[in-house]
Amino acid sequence: MKFCRDQGQTHFLKPWHGQEFELEISAGCGDSIYLLARGNVADFHLEFEGHFLIPQPCQPCDLGSAEFRWLCVSLPIRSAARVGALRVLDSEAALAMDGATGLPVVRLADPASPEYVTPEYGDSGLPTNEILALLPPELRVLRNPDWSEAWLVAVWLHSAWEYRNTHQGKFYCPWRIGEILHWGGIGLGPDGTPPIAMCVHFAVAFLQSCLALGTPARLLPLMSSLNSGSGHFVAELWSRSLQKWVLIDPQACLCFLDDHGIPLNALEVNKLADPRDRARCGPDALSLEPVPANFPYPYAVSRELFRHIGVWRWADFYSRPDHAAEGHGTTAYAETAILWFDHGMHPPMFPYALREEDYLKDPTLPGMVVDA
Repeated sequence: MKFCRDQGQTHFLKPWHGQEFELEISAGCGDSIYLLARGNVADFHLEFEGHFLIPQPCQPCDLGSAEFRWLCVSLPIRSAARVGALRVLDSEAALAMDGATGLPVVRLADPASPEYVTPEYGDSGLPTNEILALLPPELRVLRNPDWSEAWLVAVWLHSAWEYRNTHQGKFYCPWRIGEILHWGGIGLGPDGTPPIAMCVHFAVAFLQSCLALGTPARLLPLMSSLNSGSGHFVAELWSRSLQKWVLIDPQACLCFLDDHGIPLNALEVNKLADPRDRARCGPDALSLEPVPANFPYPYAVSRELFRHIGVWRWADFYSRPDHAAEGHGTTAYAETAILWFDHGMHPPMFPYALREEDYLKDPTLPGMVVDA
């Protein structure tokens, strides 16, 4: 299999203006090509080895033709591995350009996919003291906080800046807590326009705060449909007392608790008939009643939001800026840094997945964490 890996460089995707590009098709490869593109399906004119191809949006899809979304194209019948050119013939529609390679964002289905990968937690280049200085005095003194203490970090971040998405801003805040707090807090980016500081940035700021305080954490993209604009981004931290991952959404200041007050992770929420019964929010979340059905949260805390659970492959965004996304949340999910939890619903356009045992694994085991 060969595909264009965008390496997370999907910031405000631009149209690709080429006429053709090569596809390497291996023997046994699947019968479909997945293209990130925008425009009416009737406007696409594609040709491969003399065959005209008709793309269709991957279903379900709630993104309009003006937005980049995943399209699926069936390959002509073939019998051997080969390299061929996929041509775009004077189309009014546009394929999305991968910012890292300058090529279209294209994936080939492969029966051997997905490749199972274990996330890497921690950041050896994290400026711990700089981040601690950004925290309120009562938080910066915490050391290796357990989940109930880390909840106080979420409470602080919840009101640290005004949420802005792609319809409310232009400058996309980088994945660093200092820049997020600064540009989000003043409401203006370095270009003088309102900054995009959305659910992604709340989760990133929470993760980097936890790492600086000494507690492993990770980022989780969530999505009801991979061809949708209705995703969400949360975080999980490792509770040393419970010996499990715990989901915390710092944007909504929300967590999920079982009958005994034990916090749940995303997989446990996915298994609930109605997550609203277990959702708690606000500074006193541990003592409040369940959130109401009309709570302003994606899908009103619906189980559908947890249909697809992803874990971001890395956490070292300070030392490796290329491991962060330049615009995650501004279009259909496209980043190959997402490891989608495999429970029989792995999206075929993504090459990597995460097994349940690796999702649940203790990150403090040898070889799992790079000390911050």
